[in-house]
Amino acid sequence: MIKLAEIFSDGAVLQRDMEIRVFGTADRPVTVTFDGNTVTVDSTDGKFCAILPAHMAGTGYTISVTDGENTVTVRDVSVGEVFIAAGQSNMEMPLAVTDGAEDELERCDNPNIHFYSIPQQLVKGEYLDAFRFQYMDHSAPVWKKCTCDTAKDFSAIGYYVAKKLQRALGVPVGVIGCNWGARCIETFIPNWAMERHPQLQSTMEKYQQSHPEHTEEYYKETYEQFKKLLAYHKTFCTYPPNVSFGCANFASYYFHNAWSKCSSEMGECVAKGPYYGNRPGAIYHTMLEDTVPYGVKFVLWYQGEDDTKGDYLGRYGVLVDAWREAFQNADMPFYAMELAPFGRFRGVPCDRVWPQLRQEQRQATLQYKNCHLVTSAGLGDIMNIHPVYKRELAYRAARSVLHNTYGVGPKAENPYAVSATFEKDCVRVDFANNERLTLLGGAVADLYISADGENFVFANAKIENDQLVAWAEGVENPTEIRYCYTVYYAGENIFNAAALPASPFRFVKE
Repeated sequence: MIKLAEIFSDGAVLQRDMEIRVFGTADRPVTVTFDGNTVTVDSTDGKFCAILPAHMAGTGYTISVTDGENTVTVRDVSVGEVFIAAGQSNMEMPLAVTDGAEDELERCDNPNIHFYSIPQQLVKGEYLDAFRFQYMDHSAPVWKKCTCDTAKDFSAIGYYVAKKLQRALGVPVGVIGCNWGARCIETFIPNWAMERHPQLQSTMEKYQQSHPEHTEEYYKETYEQFKKLLAYHKTFCTYPPNVSFGCANFASYYFHNAWSKCSSEMGECVAKGPYYGNRPGAIYHTMLEDTVPYGVKFVLWYQGEDDTKGDYLGRYGVLVDAWREAFQNADMPFYAMELAPFGRFRGVPCDRVWPQLRQEQRQATLQYKNCHLVTSAGLGDIMNIHPVYKRELAYRAARSVLHNTYGVGPKAENPYAVSATFEKDCVRVDFANNERLTLLGGAVADLYISADGENFVFANAKIENDQLVAWAEGVENPTEIRYCYTVYYAGENIFNAAALPASPFRFVKE
């Protein structure tokens, strides 16, 4: 009996110019044929993986797999570019509830863009009828061509990046969506990768110790109770019939508040254990694992809002290494979305988690090979953790992907601070990507300096030789400088030649 991995459904997109891996389960050797190339492989422990030669871009192909008695055929296969759109709720946020959706959905049909959305599941193979801004189709995953009906429920960031790539490269593009809101980074890391790192191994042990041992029946009972409550509370989260796609702010606000109401009433219904959604490795092993080792070019990553434990930088590095190993792509690029401005502390310097995590996101791009950060400066919402401005963020990401991964288009990286020199009466900040560094309006908002690290004063600023020079009356011998180092900021106005804003930064005199 042959069973291909679910990702090999009709309409699949394979990665061009990379060996093609076709895999699944079988109880005997199988022969795989694709466009005249045939490979026969054994089945080991009931699994097989056939490797075929790399192929150029094209459409209308067929994959045939046979064991001599049974044959499985995958039709309408394309070869082009494949990427993963992974992360939390800001990555899963569908096109329908983002800015400009009403106009976009009138012209988004494109048969050369295909979506593959991995259903959310707490138990492998049991798709959960879960909330995703609106209730969506959680049947078995299949590849779907881009139409108004399929795009409206797919990741807005994934859609817009695919649109830009398809137009610029002129080849089919496939997007694999693997996302779930309110999930910490450990859920995306395979257990076998955590076991290699003492700190993450300790995290797994602490998780195991954080809940008492229960019988298997107990865990099943709490999970079944959770599903019943979820079905009941689904009635609170219906999509308002009189809301058009274009009413993005209202729709997003409506869904977020409706789900918050449901969540507060349901409480922590799933006991920590084998069915718990935030357990280490949960998303990798119940969702992403079945797509391994499919051919993937790069990863879009938007996650971090739920990580408050510290050492996000180290955990991110483990995730990057593990996914590259799993997908057998040692240099697979990662493009992370910077956490968007959000919160009620506008303009107040603080040491809250998000500013620090943004710094760690930036450090990751410098420490880990082929990692990039896409700034979200100017695209936040003080009252909504799910800002609707996904189109511009995705376009920034697409420009970076095209330049860095495909060598298409001009350099498209935002300026970010790399060092600061503290002088008696000012601070000089050096930037990377500082070509034609400019202060729009001639001043800088949310820029503060301090002489003691406790009392911060709003700073004046100017650009000299592509450096930022900051000073404030009454502040001598400054020891710290912060720019947009808050949970929410809205006054960013340092730009470079790529017309991109600078990321937040903080420096302390050593």
